[in-house]
Amino acid sequence: MKKTIPVSIAIIFFTVGMISCASSPVPQESKSEIVEVPGKSADNLFALANSWLIDTMNNAKSVIQFSDKSEGIIKGKYADNYQSITGTDYYAQTIITIQVKEGRARIQLDPDALWAIDPHGRKYDNYSTMADTSRIASNRDKLIASFKLAMTATGEGNNNDW
Repeated sequence: MKKTIPVSIAIIFFTVGMISCASSPVPQESKSEIVEVPGKSADNLFALANSWLIDTMNNAKSVIQFSDKSEGIIKGKYADNYQSITGTDYYAQTIITIQVKEGRARIQLDPDALWAIDPHGRKYDNYSTMADTSRIASNRDKLIASFKLAMTATGEGNNNDW
């Protein structure tokens, strides 16, 4: 009897843990923003957008996948991550699409995947049960704000006058 109680408790914790790790669809919605930048050419905006994307993609899970200057399109995957107090690493992957034309730039953020890697190295795909979706949404808002700032920068502090 004494041995069955700890085993029963372990089974209950294991079952609850497995239920909390169940896959579910990515809960976030797409976001899009158009930035008006009168007087800037499509080529200039493309260069600014490309530079911003390279500076923003600061880990191996973030990559530019497609770039066409003549069409004014840059597309890539951006993986944002944070660690919980339990040591689990959460990742939110977003497809970033940037389109530029004369005097305008558009950024679109489309949620692609959520996953988690627990302290033991186990990966859980579409892990949204424990993910902090408000933090993910806030980070996507910061991405858009950073893009807008990069597109509307006047050149001061860019160190282009060397």
